[in-house]
Amino acid sequence: MTAPQSLPDSPIHSYSEFPEPSIDLARLRLNVEAGGARWLGMQEGRHELLVLFNDPVTGNTLSLRSEDVTAATVSAKVRECRIRFERGQS
Repeated sequence: MTAPQSLPDSPIHSYSEFPEPSIDLARLRLNVEAGGARWLGMQEGRHELLVLFNDPVTGNTLSLRSEDVTAATVSAKVRECRIRFERGQS
């Protein structure tokens, strides 16, 4: 296990050697923001790298596997979150 490695502009870090060379952080961040969310960073999951982001309306923290992040998938995840949030509020 190595020491934590901070990612650029991100409070989230992991105890492994990443990001992998194949990870394009700028593209991931742009897709998160284009999908209507606030970028938080990345975190190592059990078997994959997760991209973490906040829904600016509900404040909930959401995640997607890094390979699944597009503006459309982020937008869909935010939409689902808001629907669940509204149901819980009524």
